[in-house]
Formats: sequence, structure tokens, C-alpha cells
Amino acid sequence: MNQLVKTIIICITITGCSSLQMKREMKSTRDLEIMDVDFSELDNGTYKGAYTYCDFKYEVEVYVTNKKIDSINVLSNRSTKKAKQAENIIARILKEQSLNVDAQTGATTTSKAILKATENALTK
Repeated sequence: MNQLVKTIIICITITGCSSLQMKREMKSTRDLEIMDVDFSELDNGTYKGAYTYCDFKYEVEVYVTNKKIDSINVLSNRSTKKAKQAENIIARILKEQSLNVDAQTGATTTSKAILKATENALTK
């Protein structure tokens, strides 16, 4: 019985620590500063970038033509509700032709991850 109690306490402690670490990483991602990229300096082509937080890796392909972003495809982590909701950020980026756009309400962390992956693609 004593061993069982110790095992339960250890499991609760590990779960609590993991949860705390995940919350820290999510806050860090929400607070990320996204640099605005000067699209006039971009050559035509396909740019790939990624950003990882909490074991979620977001990979994007950004297509640039005539100094404008034509499209952005999210290549990984598209299956969750939040990920699908966050992809609305892509329409804003395309409309504004800027990474200086507001994150998607209700999917702020994932929106920021997509923005950062896009920034990483364009600034390699």
C-alpha cells in the first residue's frame, strides 16, 4: 500500500510539472514577437519554414511571385480544431501582404506558431 501511494504521488508530480512546462511554452509562443518581412526583397520561389512548441511542429510552404505572397500551405499539424481555426491567419497575411496581423481569436498560440513558421521561411 505504501508503494502504491508513492507511485501515485510521483505520477501526480510528473503530470503537474509537465502541465506547468506546457503552459510556459504556450505563453512564450503567444508572446512571440513576429518580425514584419520586407516582401520587396523576396525572390520568386517556394520558401519552407517551421516553428515548434510543446512537441507540436508547424511547417509551412510559402509561395512568392512578383514580390508578393501568393499562398501559404501548412504542411503539418492541421488536424486539430485549433489548428484549423488558426489557419484563418493565412487569409489575413495574404490580404495585408504582411506578417503584422492579429492572431486568430480562440487559437492565438497556434496562429502565432503559423506566423513564426512563415517568418522563419521568409528570413532564412
